Amino acid sequence: MKVFLLLGLAALASGAPRAAKLLKNPRSTPLSRGGGKIVGGEDARYGEFPHQIMLLRGGPDGSLMCGGSLISDTWVVTAAHCCDGQNAHRLGVAVGAHNLYDMDEFQENIQVKHVVMHEEYDDWNILNDICLLELETPATMGDYVATIDLPASNEEYQEGTSCVVTGWGTTSEGGSLASVLQKVHVPVVSDESCRDSYGADSIADSMICAGFPHGGKDSCQGDSGGPFMCGKQLSGVVSWGYGCAEAGYPGVYTQTSYFVDWVNSHATMKSSVTMKVFVLLGLVAIAAGAPNAAKLLKNPRSTPLSRGGGRIVGGEDATYGEFPHQIILLRGGPDGSLMCGGSLISETWVVTAAHCCDGQHAHNLGVAVGAHNLYDMDEFQENIQVKHIKMHEDYDDWNILNDICLLELGSPATMGDYVSTIALPKANEEYDEGTECTVTGWGTTSEGGSLARVLQKVVVPVVSDANCRDSYGADSIADSMICAGLDKGGKDSCQGDSGGPFMCGNQLSGVVSWGYGCAEAGYPGVYTQTSYFVDWVNANAN
Repeated sequence: MKVFLLLGLAALASGAPRAAKLLKNPRSTPLSRGGGKIVGGEDARYGEFPHQIMLLRGGPDGSLMCGGSLISDTWVVTAAHCCDGQNAHRLGVAVGAHNLYDMDEFQENIQVKHVVMHEEYDDWNILNDICLLELETPATMGDYVATIDLPASNEEYQEGTSCVVTGWGTTSEGGSLASVLQKVHVPVVSDESCRDSYGADSIADSMICAGFPHGGKDSCQGDSGGPFMCGKQLSGVVSWGYGCAEAGYPGVYTQTSYFVDWVNSHATMKSSVTMKVFVLLGLVAIAAGAPNAAKLLKNPRSTPLSRGGGRIVGGEDATYGEFPHQIILLRGGPDGSLMCGGSLISETWVVTAAHCCDGQHAHNLGVAVGAHNLYDMDEFQENIQVKHIKMHEDYDDWNILNDICLLELGSPATMGDYVSTIALPKANEEYDEGTECTVTGWGTTSEGGSLARVLQKVVVPVVSDANCRDSYGADSIADSMICAGLDKGGKDSCQGDSGGPFMCGNQLSGVVSWGYGCAEAGYPGVYTQTSYFVDWVNANAN
């Protein structure tokens, strides 16, 4: 069985490995500092798209996660993959926003009251990728905050129709977020041409594609859920694509006209504003103060994965069986796709990162043991259903504290030379600065780069807590975290490695957690220090 690349994400088309689907929200995406534009676009004027909202992870004071569109003073349309695994109390919406790093004059941040995901959303094929958010309080309408019309039910668009996409998303695969709202014009691509690009089974009738044959203009990570407008109506919702603005791979959008009845049946439009429904015509944590680099959770969910081989950043191929405790966490069950890494600590228990488990259900997860090649079934590989998820009860997804999770397997792994366990450290064991440790995984080879075809390994030195806090800020690095990396950068774990092992000697010293970018100078990788959680692991893993 081929283990397909998962971008949150999606199955690859059958056949030879090809580019992975990219869900275009910045969760777990390398977001760097600075300004920029939606790919190939330009600055929008403040108030030019008054229906555009920011979906904030962490509540009204949270960080950019996705885009969306205001369709009444209390309802927002966004993408289902932005809502998947989220709880309303953790979400906020910013209306009247233009500058990403400053509060605008007419901006209002509102708590989300209720999340309504399409009941037939399929995160494997990215079907029915639409979601409604009900706001706790009505948005204050005006020139800078207004609604957008829905299209006519089942309305279609001719090939070549010029449409507009807006958002604050990254300016390239793995690039920086835009400082102000961006807009880009892209032509509609026929379903037939889009299927030629992605495969007949990948493009449903309820999707619409747009982009130039030569690429260069597109939505990207951070734009997910935002509006795709043909005229003055919400014709689509930013959904997915292979890369960003790549030649031959147009952006793929949820075609809103297929979901007008669903929207109207779920969104109760009891607002002080009349929402026109035409019948005939139809994520960046910003620290207080100056902008800083965004935290990157190193799982590939919603991360740009490109085609081809490669290595963990600055690493080299491991030999088959060199790290027999290494597992692949599969989203979609035993026949699913790479989501994260992990470590086998007994024949039925795996340690991984809590952010890999957050919002997941056991029935939707599998574990591959004895794996080495990402695209081929190895001789001693065994794919096993996950039976139970035990996330740390004090996991904090805002500060990424207690980022550890246990997975109980549905059946015991078959032990041998290529599948075995790794020992835990002593409780509260510490590591000297400069200690050389090893990280392994199939993660991307650079920010927004490609996954490795075979398991990779890289050796990095431990960085003191003091130096790590100098890099990230005193409040960002807890005692229960351990940092490692070279001052000059160049070697690190990256997206896809999350949850995997960080080993000082022959023990599981840490779990790949987060960092600013991948292998950047001055920003070491940050790991959950396993020695702080030995008692918790022993108490919860029978």
